[in-house]
Amino acid sequence: AAPEHLLVRWSSLWGTLWLIGFGLFFYSFTLPNNSHITRLDIWLALPELIAGNLFPEQSADHGWSFLLERIPVALASGIIVLTALALGRLLLRSLRLCSEMDFSTRLALSGGLGLSLLSLITLSCGLAGFLSRPLFVAFGLALLGVEGICTARDLRQPANRPSATVGNNSRRQMWGALLLLLPFVSVMLLGALLPSIDFDVKEYHLEGPKEYFLNGQITMLPHNVYTSFPFLTEMLTLTGMVLWGDWFWGAVVGKGVLFASAPMTAVGTYALAKRIAGPTAGWAAAVLYLTTPWVYRISIIAYTEGALCAYVLLTLLAFDSAVRATKVTTRSRWWMLVGMLAGSATATKYPGLVFVAMPVGCALLVYAWRTRGRRVADDAPGLTPPGSPITQTARLRTIAIAAAIYVLGILLTFGPWMAKNAVETGNPVYPLLWSVFGGTDWNAELQAKWKAAHGAPTHLFTQPVALIRDLIEKVIDVTAKSDWQGALVFGLLPVSLFVRTEQRRIRWLAWYALLFFLLWFGITHRIDRFWVPMLPVLCVLAGVGAATLWNRWLITLSDEMCPQLLALGGVSLTILWVAGSLLFQWAFITLPVCGLNSYLTRYETTRTQVLMSAPLIEYLERSRPEAAPPRRILFVGEAQVFDSTDQYVYNTVFDLSLFEEWTAVPEDASLPSGEKRMRPLKDIAARLSAEGITHVAVNWSEILRYRTTYKYTDYVTPARFQTLVEGDLLEPEQLSAEAFSELSQLPESWQQEVRHWGPELIQTSYGTEIVPRFAVYRVQ
Repeated sequence: AAPEHLLVRWSSLWGTLWLIGFGLFFYSFTLPNNSHITRLDIWLALPELIAGNLFPEQSADHGWSFLLERIPVALASGIIVLTALALGRLLLRSLRLCSEMDFSTRLALSGGLGLSLLSLITLSCGLAGFLSRPLFVAFGLALLGVEGICTARDLRQPANRPSATVGNNSRRQMWGALLLLLPFVSVMLLGALLPSIDFDVKEYHLEGPKEYFLNGQITMLPHNVYTSFPFLTEMLTLTGMVLWGDWFWGAVVGKGVLFASAPMTAVGTYALAKRIAGPTAGWAAAVLYLTTPWVYRISIIAYTEGALCAYVLLTLLAFDSAVRATKVTTRSRWWMLVGMLAGSATATKYPGLVFVAMPVGCALLVYAWRTRGRRVADDAPGLTPPGSPITQTARLRTIAIAAAIYVLGILLTFGPWMAKNAVETGNPVYPLLWSVFGGTDWNAELQAKWKAAHGAPTHLFTQPVALIRDLIEKVIDVTAKSDWQGALVFGLLPVSLFVRTEQRRIRWLAWYALLFFLLWFGITHRIDRFWVPMLPVLCVLAGVGAATLWNRWLITLSDEMCPQLLALGGVSLTILWVAGSLLFQWAFITLPVCGLNSYLTRYETTRTQVLMSAPLIEYLERSRPEAAPPRRILFVGEAQVFDSTDQYVYNTVFDLSLFEEWTAVPEDASLPSGEKRMRPLKDIAARLSAEGITHVAVNWSEILRYRTTYKYTDYVTPARFQTLVEGDLLEPEQLSAEAFSELSQLPESWQQEVRHWGPELIQTSYGTEIVPRFAVYRVQ
């Protein structure tokens, strides 16, 4: 026993040393996406930041009183989430699995399933043109009523009543964790109930639902290829718009619904970590997840990663439940549930197929193969004699059935999105696999542009030294350097690898996290938020590590051979370091570098604030005269058009250019874009008139950004617009000085591009070269 006792004592010490050592490494970095800030700067400003959060300044547009404005939006979001929970719970009842799980597992799985099914219901109604508020309200009330009746019936049965025999220690842990999470979840919710300022969100995450809402139906939007992605979370935003009756504030309601993914995932991490190492590990995992700045960021921005985090964790939770099931019939229903959750991950975002559905499917086959020799007398009494092994044919049949049920579950939740794309474009995974399936409104040029922008840097795979260097750099980015990572996740995770119980599950989770990272590194274009969905898995492991470290310090404290002063010092240092890191993370998430933080600002003022993130849209909204006739704007180079209250047409960088399509000579269609001729001015005028265009708005800054990154059609040049102005077809509006930038202040690549591609943009003001950020033309 002595060596084991020594190992326990030293493991608590090295665990704390690693936690602090890694933390010092973590806090040494400058933030990559905000290079003017170091984490040391935040530490030094911590007292001021905390005081500012607790005692904010009051003004006519900012103060505690404006929290009342959030209540109706929060209630609308909450009703949608409750409806989803009722829907998910009813599905679990239909699968007869409720009795197979504890409260936390049931709550997490109900939420995930319900949101997925509610998204599909909204999709179905939208495709049929039934985006009706009365219909949605009636359906929601019916679901809540049915589930309410079922729950009341369950509670009348003594066996189903919640147990009150909760130990004092568990109760203290619960209340301690909830109190600790309250400030994090509060600012997370307040941030989610704000309008969005993010480019991708305003380009398609919210813009797609807005167009569906205004059209009254879900149809293909050929000018925005992103809206042909699976749109699980965006359908929830559309639900918010329908219930609120307004696209702008309905989008905020939808953001509130998406926020629910964070606490739902935390409940799932609690359930999974609790199975592995007990309630302490469960609460630690939930706290670590909800206090990590990345979770705050993806919860206040309408990204899909928040929901994808949930479906990664819930799929693993359901898989673990299936493995623990004792009856074959029960396990089959679990496989269906696992498939539906994996399909929901794919319906959230295409990478879910590679990151979730395929690895979990492979794990299912491995599990079925490894257990093929189990005796099934207990599973099928009366059919298999006790002690009889399964025949080879029966083994293969069992594996095939499990795989078929899993695939069927995926098709139930992801299949409708494939069917929609197949009908609209001929390609079930449009715009992916264009070389295999083809696809409407897509061509080789767009495909090449798409692959160049979204593909992995494959050139590194032919340069081993550069590849290894890049791999090391990305490991550091993910574990410590990323702006929105936390110091505690990887500070506590390594301890979990030395837990003596449930080693197999811990190893599988660790291998899965490693596989996730390698897939992100090897097949994606390595946007940092693309690896975030593995965060719940890391938090489960870190929660197990936290519980293990705490338990071993308790053992050390009771060890008579260990100096009590050393033990008390180690425990105190661990607690203080964790508490300090959590305080740092709470102050950090309230900074603007994590997203819009106008938690207490008047809603109408925030609507004005968000316009500043789209200068061209802001100019158009601000410059429109009162009682002016309606405008219909052709946007060129501008795609984050969500905030515009005008009528408009636009296209993203990965779609066919409407300006090119409307103004280029049709006979030149086979020529490179830059060599195409313009139609006669009278033909262009007729086309603009037929489309009802009153203004043309060009975002030159966005076009420059695209030309130096994703590439942009060579057809669009300043010279072509100058031709239309000289032909009296377009009349430029006079812009203020704020609409121009000094050429020397632009990135070097932009300066070179302007001089080579668009010298007509360069103007001189008081001896300084300037270029317009955008231009607005009235159609004559």
